Amino acid sequence: MDLCFPTPTDMFNVRVAVVLMHRDRLLLQGDHHYSFLVPPGGRCKLHETTSDAARREVAEELGCSAQIGRLLWLIENFFVLDERRVHELTFLYEAQLPTDYPHLEHEGDFLGAEDNPRLFYRWVPLSDLATTEVYPEVLRTRTGDLPVHMERVVVRS
Repeated sequence: MDLCFPTPTDMFNVRVAVVLMHRDRLLLQGDHHYSFLVPPGGRCKLHETTSDAARREVAEELGCSAQIGRLLWLIENFFVLDERRVHELTFLYEAQLPTDYPHLEHEGDFLGAEDNPRLFYRWVPLSDLATTEVYPEVLRTRTGDLPVHMERVVVRS
């Protein structure tokens, strides 16, 4: 059971995501229904640790086993999406893809392992993050300067 509790007007969600960098690029996930990009990840399940959830999500979405590192940020996010008020906790982990991951050098968009045509992945140069619609916003300015210790960030939009 996903840790997502929707009502007709609101939703509480526990999300995990990973910061995957290769050279000077960050891997981001998009959805053709929205204009923004997010780091790969998804919902945590009941009785699943957030690091295990991050590992599972990478395996499901990218078809490989990533090395999950330290927790970088815990983000308490309050926003509106599709006319629903959302309260989301995002656990954002540092992670590393295997050196034989087939899309490490990919240019442009590509599909993930789930083969969901709605979702796509893209390597974005770190130099482009400041002008890219990326959430959580901390990735726009801090990806090149990851925190030494886990940081808590509260975002109200």
